[in-house]
Amino acid sequence: PKPDAYIGAEDMFTEHTDPSRLEGQVRIIPDDEADRIRDLTESEDLPSYYCEVEKSLRDAVLDFVLSGCCRIERGHTEFHHSMLVHVHHMTDVQARLFEKVNKMWETMKNYLRFTTISNEVIEDLEERWKLHFHNRDEKTTEEWEDIKKHLVTFTDTVEVREINSSNKEADLDYHNHPKGLKVIAIGGNKLSRGLTLEGLTVSYFGRPTQMYDSLLQMGRWFGYRPGYKDLV
Repeated sequence: PKPDAYIGAEDMFTEHTDPSRLEGQVRIIPDDEADRIRDLTESEDLPSYYCEVEKSLRDAVLDFVLSGCCRIERGHTEFHHSMLVHVHHMTDVQARLFEKVNKMWETMKNYLRFTTISNEVIEDLEERWKLHFHNRDEKTTEEWEDIKKHLVTFTDTVEVREINSSNKEADLDYHNHPKGLKVIAIGGNKLSRGLTLEGLTVSYFGRPTQMYDSLLQMGRWFGYRPGYKDLV
């Protein structure tokens, strides 16, 4: 029997869930966005502050930020918090995607750090919190103001890393971060099996496969999430 605290397939992929619903823990990446990410092509209608990152991936990054801020609000102090981005097995695609995500991340941090008034990033974060966390079926209890006050504190601690065989200097060295590593890890095969992602909260998986067991294993969705199961 599955332990109560363990997130398994029946939690993430419930039998009667309509994929088009906004509630729940699983979002479907639109086919056109998945194709563009894998082929290194770009959408022409994204706002400048997206920094050429597809909307579905940017939304996933926003979820990563919101869940991290919520863990701080819940009193989590020294905790690892990870996001997995796996869209292609080729390292050149991973490297290009890392450049885009890292640029977007720095832009987002500047919006949050240096702008005291409302801006696009804060508005998007607020809308996403209210729609996808606070108002879904298994809603969180925290209000937007509880989350907003931690945005700068959390984002200042996050690193974006490219984890693959071509970037031998980058690793997931959780043991070197006693207060917790906050990381957006972009990679492929090196990330997909065996390597532990501590505090994994968001998986953005766009790599096609015909084998469901491979997809479920590479996505790394399952495991124990004490105190933040509803944020995954």
